[in-house]
Amino acid sequence: MQFSFSALLVFVVAAVSVQAAPVGTIEERGPVHPPVIITGPGATDVVGNKFGCAHIRPAGKAAQLVCTVDFTATGFTINVKDETTKAHSSCVITGTAGSCGPSGAGAKRA
Repeated sequence: MQFSFSALLVFVVAAVSVQAAPVGTIEERGPVHPPVIITGPGATDVVGNKFGCAHIRPAGKAAQLVCTVDFTATGFTINVKDETTKAHSSCVITGTAGSCGPSGAGAKRA
């Protein structure tokens, strides 16, 4: 069996091209949520990232990680995690704004 150099070169270039095709990173392909603003009593509102999450520190409380998920026509779900105790709260919000958990952290649609 004989191979020509040019045929081998074409095969190698084709194989490398397939392997080098851009696939994107998880961050590039991640979910894009409706814009949200993360809120907390006595805290400055924070714009949520494209995943619908942000850190906020309500007055007199530990920092909280707040994420919004499961948007529907009637509302959305808020997940709040206390960054000190690691306690987690999850609440279904009807409407465009609400709070969840003992810290009062919450979110509203922007």
